[in-house]
Amino acid sequence: MRAADVEAEPTVSAIPDFERVADLARRFKVPVLVCINKADLNPNLADRLEDLAEALGVETIGRFPYDENFVQAPVINDTT
Repeated sequence: MRAADVEAEPTVSAIPDFERVADLARRFKVPVLVCINKADLNPNLADRLEDLAEALGVETIGRFPYDENFVQAPVINDTT
């Protein structure tokens, strides 16, 4: 199955961006799924994103907390 997986962070600018992506996917008849990344940084906006997703018929497939390990993962540890 084809689907658009949208990764959204709970920020003010993410809300209209998410609406635009969901609308574009619908125009191409592609189902949309959303993951809310760093959901614990602004729980109110994370809730708003999830409510918006529900109103648009988009399934929220995850809410992931901020994790410093993901920030550090791509850092190359050069000890030379």
